[in-house]
Amino acid sequence: MKQELENRIISKGELEELFKTFQKKCNKEILEIDYIKASKALNEIDKQRGSW
Repeated sequence: MKQELENRIISKGELEELFKTFQKKCNKEILEIDYIKASKALNEIDKQRGSW
């Protein structure tokens, strides 16, 4: 089964659809990572302000 999939030829439309799906998933993950980094940075700033 795996060999069949590896050797399968896909159409341009299928490839574009796979790429769009992949791109959306990557963009979502990148946004989540950026959000986490931004939250940590803001928390750090708040801590530093509080210690003055």
